[in-house]
Amino acid sequence: MSRFPGRCPFCGGETTVKRVTCLRCGASVEGSFTGCPFCRLSEENLKLILTFIKNRGNMRKTQQDLGVSYPVLKRMLEEAIAEMEGAYSAHQPPVEKGEIIRKLEKGEITPEQAIELLQSEGDHGR
Repeated sequence: MSRFPGRCPFCGGETTVKRVTCLRCGASVEGSFTGCPFCRLSEENLKLILTFIKNRGNMRKTQQDLGVSYPVLKRMLEEAIAEMEGAYSAHQPPVEKGEIIRKLEKGEITPEQAIELLQSEGDHGR
């Protein structure tokens, strides 16, 4: 079975699944479904994250499995995290202004984070 193509192989754009079918009973559901952030990782970054998880976050074991140095592994992880955050943030619903203010008042976010959220909210056309 093929892996969900999180990105278009031609232009790199986001993909969507239109039909999901049960392998056991054959029932199908049609709609517009997006994959998880892991689905959108490149093959290389997915292998890295799976190896890291398999090694329970142990950097030394992950280094050994991948045959790379610590600085290289750290850079690779940063790149994978950035790719995953980009995929994840693209699917987060915009936060409402009242929610941002409430979080700021409770100290759950910093003023800088509040400004960033409010600016990103403006990008969503609200």
